[in-house]
Amino acid sequence: MRLQLWFRFQTAVHHGTGYGLAGIVDRSVLRGTDGLPILSGAAIKGKMRHAASLIQRAKLGEEALCGPPEDAWCRDKKSPCLLCCVFGSPLIKGKAIFHDATVIDAQGAIIRDYLEDRQIVFQSPGANVRATTAMSRVLGRAESEHLFTSETIAPEVIFESSIEGPLDADEQLLLTQSAKLLRQFGGGSGRGLGWCEVQVSATPEETQS
Repeated sequence: MRLQLWFRFQTAVHHGTGYGLAGIVDRSVLRGTDGLPILSGAAIKGKMRHAASLIQRAKLGEEALCGPPEDAWCRDKKSPCLLCCVFGSPLIKGKAIFHDATVIDAQGAIIRDYLEDRQIVFQSPGANVRATTAMSRVLGRAESEHLFTSETIAPEVIFESSIEGPLDADEQLLLTQSAKLLRQFGGGSGRGLGWCEVQVSATPEETQS
């Protein structure tokens, strides 16, 4: 089965590379080979696993969950817990494969044309650069000489992703519930960045000829 995901943001989002662009911006957003912003599949998996653990904790209680902090992962590969079946663990490979989220086709075409016409390799029309400061928790004010810039993607940009794998009904349900529980993605949540809604649609896997 395949689950289609659409990320619709209510606020600007910063999903960064961990690196900057020299002389332009301190923290740039993650981009694909075509120059368009993406949300990494690994980050989506991490966010959804956290949401799934909250769902399972509410159903089964804290003691029933495997993994950290005691590092008590499922060791029986024949009957792992639902979380390990879907997301995997250091001992068990998960069934679900998480793909990067890309800009939907209609918007991607507009942005690509804009970049090609102007020969721009940075800052698509859906991106902005914000200046922020680091705050001192001790002094309760901005740190001196700590002004930095972050690239953000405008909330109008919609991202599409998919999750694939031999998932049964319970596993699909957990993923669907986890996606709907997501309300924030990327960095800067304390600054109001990345608040979102995720829409999910299940489709049968295409038959290979």
